[in-house]
Amino acid sequence: MPRLTALLDTDKNHDAAEVLGRIGAPAAAALPRLRQMLAAGHVWTRMHAAAAIHDIGGPAEAEVVLSGLLEVWEENDSTVGRGVLDCLRRMGSAAAPALPRIHAEPALARRGGGFFASVQDDEALQRAGRAGRRCLLRARSHPPGTGGPDSLPGGRTSPPARPRRAHATSAADT
Repeated sequence: MPRLTALLDTDKNHDAAEVLGRIGAPAAAALPRLRQMLAAGHVWTRMHAAAAIHDIGGPAEAEVVLSGLLEVWEENDSTVGRGVLDCLRRMGSAAAPALPRIHAEPALARRGGGFFASVQDDEALQRAGRAGRRCLLRARSHPPGTGGPDSLPGGRTSPPARPRRAHATSAADT
């Protein structure tokens, strides 16, 4: 794990944060560095750090993760919106304070419409928003531990696996 944590200080920090997040709780030693990344840096770096913190620390980290995600979304909705929505969906009921922002997104004249945006990007953002709203509304109606969306094996509020782009790695990267 030390080599992977060391990658957080390189240009591979987004990839390293994603892998650490997939590892989950056993990567807890990386949380202090991920918290530093969340407090400073580019919006993409902060978004990846927030997602990894949630995936590693779970509900105990919800407040800091939610604050960080909403901050980067507000700062740059044209690039990070879908990533933020994905993490909010995985957070389950802990992301309920984000519902007003999620509900407001479809009403915006420009939804995630930066320089590289397309109709497909906008539609994907809308789908992610609808899925996030449905998940959060279901989560609010089922308190944790009652068989609702927050009651997953291992005490997690979300499944540990999520689709990611493929990366070629070597044994030296882990």
